[in-house]
Amino acid sequence: MASYMLIPVVANAQMANSDDESRTSLTASPSLLLNPPHVPAVGEMMAGAGLKYSTHVEDPGLYVLFGYQIAEMIGAYMNFSYFFTGSDYTIWTLDFMGRYPVVMSDTGPVIYVTAGLNYLSWSFDYDDEFCGVFGIVCPDASASDVGLNGGGLVEWAMNGFKLIVQANLVGLGGDSSGLEIGAAAAIGL
Repeated sequence: MASYMLIPVVANAQMANSDDESRTSLTASPSLLLNPPHVPAVGEMMAGAGLKYSTHVEDPGLYVLFGYQIAEMIGAYMNFSYFFTGSDYTIWTLDFMGRYPVVMSDTGPVIYVTAGLNYLSWSFDYDDEFCGVFGIVCPDASASDVGLNGGGLVEWAMNGFKLIVQANLVGLGGDSSGLEIGAAAAIGL
């Protein structure tokens, strides 16, 4: 049976005696279970690829990711997504995220909360039969948007790779907010 630990902090009660009274103090310290088998060690890197769907774009896409474990409980990663719009639109996003484990298991998945920045870029290529005819100019259009993102991911360590499933609200505070859901396979570097 798997053992789980919520919020990876352990509280320690300590008694302190003085001549005039007894006091008990409660301190919090990082758990002894900081690096169970499925939580990356400091300095560990990973790279992977997967599929993603965005409610804002309303089309599926591919994404690549790179992650780095900054501290015992804090990881950073970025991912680049390219969406298949099936039209003259080109849409891609770049996410910079931090992650923190909230549920760890010595044999099962690790659940993380995530937060960061999202950059979305789109462009439209006019491919009209009248462009250039009789001096009609059809300029290409493009725009970008920056916003905050937050959500969560679940990571399963398997034989030599990790399976990652994530859901994030992206573009918060910008004009292109939505939900992105993705799944990827990653390997350690």
